[in-house]
Amino acid sequence: MSCIESSISNRYLSQDDRIEIADGLAREETVTAIAKRIGKSFQSVYKEIARNRKPDGRYQPWYAHNQAHQRRRRPKVRVFAHDDTLRRLVADKLGRPEGACRHQEGREDPRRRRVACPRSRVRPG
Repeated sequence: MSCIESSISNRYLSQDDRIEIADGLAREETVTAIAKRIGKSFQSVYKEIARNRKPDGRYQPWYAHNQAHQRRRRPKVRVFAHDDTLRRLVADKLGRPEGACRHQEGREDPRRRRVACPRSRVRPG
């Protein structure tokens, strides 16, 4: 397993955050006190401890960081690489400007209140 030195964004816990959680647990601090110190919500710290404990129940920051990293690295399925029929259909519809959105007429995206068009989201290849 590989180890990531820093967090990807502030949304995720960093290695230092996880070390601080482990130190706080070793000092028998409350989860809310640990969360306040690292600047995260106590729910995030509870989830982190529950999700990334070792099988024997101990929380180790390097193990937890590697577990979180492995969960983030999910392989992306490329639909067009495996489905020739779909790839040809989309390429055919994108080749004709009037054909790409023809089947979408009358269907609206409730969040934006305008007609949804897949042409802007689908790239064949």
